[in-house]
Amino acid sequence: MQRGAETGICDLDGILSSTNPALAQWKKQGQDWTVVYNPKSITGKGKLDVSLLHSLDHGSVVCCVKFSNDGQFLATGCNRTAQVFDAHTGQKLHTLTATSDMVGAAQPPSGDLYIRSVCFSPDSTSLATGAEDKVIRVWDIQNRQLRYSLRGHEQDIYSMDWSRDGRFLVSGSGDRSVRVWDATINTESGGKCLMVLLNEDDRSMGTEGQKDSGVTSVAINPIDGRCVAAASLDMKVRVWDLRTGRLLERFEGHKDSVYSVAFSQDGRSLVSASLDKTLKVWDLSPQTLAILSRPPEHGILQHANPLNAHPSPPAALVTTRCRHTYGGHRNYVLSVAYPGANAPFARSQDGSRTGLEEIEWVVSASKDRSVTFWDAKAGAGAAGGGDLTSCAQFMLQGHKNSVISIAMSATEGLFATGSGDLRARIWKITPGRQE
Repeated sequence: MQRGAETGICDLDGILSSTNPALAQWKKQGQDWTVVYNPKSITGKGKLDVSLLHSLDHGSVVCCVKFSNDGQFLATGCNRTAQVFDAHTGQKLHTLTATSDMVGAAQPPSGDLYIRSVCFSPDSTSLATGAEDKVIRVWDIQNRQLRYSLRGHEQDIYSMDWSRDGRFLVSGSGDRSVRVWDATINTESGGKCLMVLLNEDDRSMGTEGQKDSGVTSVAINPIDGRCVAAASLDMKVRVWDLRTGRLLERFEGHKDSVYSVAFSQDGRSLVSASLDKTLKVWDLSPQTLAILSRPPEHGILQHANPLNAHPSPPAALVTTRCRHTYGGHRNYVLSVAYPGANAPFARSQDGSRTGLEEIEWVVSASKDRSVTFWDAKAGAGAAGGGDLTSCAQFMLQGHKNSVISIAMSATEGLFATGSGDLRARIWKITPGRQE
């Protein structure tokens, strides 16, 4: 992508590698990690502090990390196991083996079976794991047992998200489908597939464009759960109505596969990460927001038939104009998060102003081993005629291999990273007082 198309870039490598004493004030170095603060950003020097809280060694690549909604636990997925840690002490609490029914069971025979996705239930009592064997397993953490398994995907499961009311679980797979599952096992339909959303039903694409449209990431709208966003290998992000199964909007603009997607906290915007080395911030169209604001005629999913693929209307809205395109990563962008304005890590514990509350935070993790925190406000950087390099707030170099997954705590200033260096790490952000 040409630089002219970007509204912001991260250009902090010069400070990272510099031996100039004048630039040393913008760096914080740990034993094997470095944070570089952007002199041109709102955060500036001393506005916040980033530190390593825990380094969690694994025996294989850490494919995914996820905090529980209450912030107490961190789950990780690696080869054949998912692990649950106390987010504050770093203590390992549980090991869940992909092919067993019991927590702590003996490892299965040798051979790779990576856990690609982990997701806590809203009440933090259950953990769903999605793996290369096409099976979703839902674990009861407290009772240390497998609650149920969900089968139906025909390829690896790459991503999952749980609705805030706990009623359903959404999964995305390389088989080009998003599946919606009943997660209420105390009902007659518990554990059943309620809806299948197929990229083949995006009729405007034609058959040629559907060959490589595996779903890499899913995210449920956090406000009311009425829609789900799905990122795909075909360079697009699709937003589906979970009440009707219809495709509402398709976002186009990336030049390579989209590997991650996340909603803003108000549910009106998205951030996407791509192998084209950029991340993009999108706003849902007024048309989509108007449809989603209408009261559901039958309630969410109440009318869905099991295993029924709901066709989309012939002409879904196609959006090609994004709010921001951020570049500067030297390799694939693999994971994104959207903490948004007034993020937990931007607030002080005593309620005093930090000057960081107004930043609309988005975060990207890359194969270049870096994590970058950005300001995604409308008008930030070149989008508002400002400095192209001012959007990146700070950059973290904290792993020796690709940063595959990033997760933000919803309750405090913690974030986690999972990497190809066989480690997951928990980091803490502490804001300073506003001067």
